Amino acid sequence: MNIYILEDQWAQQAHLEKTLHEIEEEQQLDPLHINLFSNVTDFLKGLPSPSVENLFLLDVEINDDLQAGLKISQRIRQTDLFSSIIFITVHNELLPTTYHYESEALDFIAKDQDNVKQKLTKDLLHVASKSKHFPAPTLLLKVSNGFLRVSLDDIVYFEPSPTNTHQSLMHTVNNQITTINANLNQLSDRSSLFFRTHKHCLINLNKVSKIDTHNHLVTLSGAQAPQPLSRLKNKALLSKLAELNN
Repeated sequence: MNIYILEDQWAQQAHLEKTLHEIEEEQQLDPLHINLFSNVTDFLKGLPSPSVENLFLLDVEINDDLQAGLKISQRIRQTDLFSSIIFITVHNELLPTTYHYESEALDFIAKDQDNVKQKLTKDLLHVASKSKHFPAPTLLLKVSNGFLRVSLDDIVYFEPSPTNTHQSLMHTVNNQITTINANLNQLSDRSSLFFRTHKHCLINLNKVSKIDTHNHLVTLSGAQAPQPLSRLKNKALLSKLAELNN
């Protein structure tokens, strides 16, 4: 589960992070990947690709803006319909306002109450359950005649188009090749599972089955041939795979 906390008070950040890890251990949840932000600008830069595994914990008031968290939730919902949003605040009176922003919040938690951990436990268990029963995340990709929605599980790798520098060729598990109207740099930001093994190759980390460090190749499940692996990318690739395994 990927958790993104927007909270401008350091002590509150630390308390939330500690509480979440306590719940993780007590409930034996899969590892929580917690990302902390204290201002709106950095938070928006760090927004992830849409996923049912994303959970946003938003303080309603940020840097004296009483509705900052509500505005952020609206931004999130413009591109991400799968994630869960929780508001946490001392301003209980703002609860009715959340409905005007159509953020479809999972919960609204008052910081000054004694049931914060109890409510967060219930919410995390709900998101964990939803993640197990929800279809695999998808990407909406631009193609020549419109848009194509593709399951991340189906994507093996991308390579540059030989005829157009603004396009890429997407290779999927059914051995189909589709031209995508985006280059590898643009595509690499679409999912944390994408990794640039070489200037001519962007892979799906979940498809890695073998790494040949001697010949600088990476074998991918669903690919007809091994793909290039830059010498400079060896350690970074192993590190990313270790993160996924944990």
